Amino acid sequence: MAIAKDTTESAATYSPNRFLSRYRELLGTGPVPIEPFISPDYFARERATIFRHCWLNIGRVEQLPKPGDFFTKELEVCDANVLVLRGRDGQLRAFHNVCQHRGNRLVWEQHGNCGSHVSCRYHGWSYDTTGALALATDAENFWNLQPAAHHLAPIAVDTWKGFIFINLEPTPAEPLREYLGELAELLDDYPFEQLTTCFAYSVRERANWKIAATSQEEGYHVPYIHHQSHGRAIYSDKRGNYRSIDIQLFGRHHRILTSPNLDFQPSAVEKIAGMHTAGFVDAFAENGAAAKTESQRSIPGYYSFFPNFHLLALQGNYLAYNFWPLTVNETLWEIRAFYPEPKTIGERFALEYGRSAARDIVSEDIPLHEAIQSSLRAGAISHFTFHDEETCCRHTMKLVDDYVNGAA
Repeated sequence: MAIAKDTTESAATYSPNRFLSRYRELLGTGPVPIEPFISPDYFARERATIFRHCWLNIGRVEQLPKPGDFFTKELEVCDANVLVLRGRDGQLRAFHNVCQHRGNRLVWEQHGNCGSHVSCRYHGWSYDTTGALALATDAENFWNLQPAAHHLAPIAVDTWKGFIFINLEPTPAEPLREYLGELAELLDDYPFEQLTTCFAYSVRERANWKIAATSQEEGYHVPYIHHQSHGRAIYSDKRGNYRSIDIQLFGRHHRILTSPNLDFQPSAVEKIAGMHTAGFVDAFAENGAAAKTESQRSIPGYYSFFPNFHLLALQGNYLAYNFWPLTVNETLWEIRAFYPEPKTIGERFALEYGRSAARDIVSEDIPLHEAIQSSLRAGAISHFTFHDEETCCRHTMKLVDDYVNGAA
């Protein structure tokens, strides 16, 4: 796939159709059909060609600090339940959460510490933290049982900046870092490891996963849906139109750089929170166009890693989104907000305010996603017409279509 060069420009140098003009040869400029959002057949092909072959983020290393720590993850889109654990040797491993005796689910808890073994509650078979069969109960009554042939089924696992990724291909086509490419390099200096206090939300939406994902990949809607929340801190022109600093495509992935509103006036509560740390709203206004270095210019930035992992990198905190397809008309949207560990009451207040603001802002989006899906199913619209600031939406739809049709 073509890799876009860094051609960042200030929102002040705005010219009409600047992104569509830059990427029209790759993406085209015509309408995008709505069939991929409502077709069960298309959804089935997405499951087979995308989610069973791409690297998927499923957590962070802070979830597994000690040997024996584990978590499980249900991936309905892949018909898989994944067990991720830290071995007694400190190594991170992932397996299909399936006992190799009769196929029972091996671990039923969502997280915990297994000590040195995990055991199946069906017949008592046990496995050590490398996945090797350690005990088959009443083993002498199996005919020529070979323990080595009953190792837990491994899943490829790797980490980037503390984020845990898996790949369900037996042999992934490319290593994780190569898959993440240049977009990951732009976040190499971001202090993810310092922002370890996490608050998680999830919502089961009645909308296709691409509706939910692409709705976050553009700022065109911000002055309207979010005009009373974080939209106040984001740059709009004199007519009230959102203008990003830049949109950049990096192979499978893309980034949106957001300009701050230099005239942003925080509310009284926002001022109090901002005295202790950057809250969710004022974090947008911290830097942006005035930044000098590449790492500063990347904040605030929205980073989309194909297929379903998004990062909103702010000053002092960040959000991680995962959009998990459930059915053609349903999505599990997971939202995780990360902050530094609070050391004072004031910092705790700022953190609580920030995570509540993040929750409320996300809640502004959900009804729209579901209304859009309902309209598409009713046949009220036949295609989408994407704006220049919706270039990342167009990019996502091309990527999905390339995978589904074997062109990726």
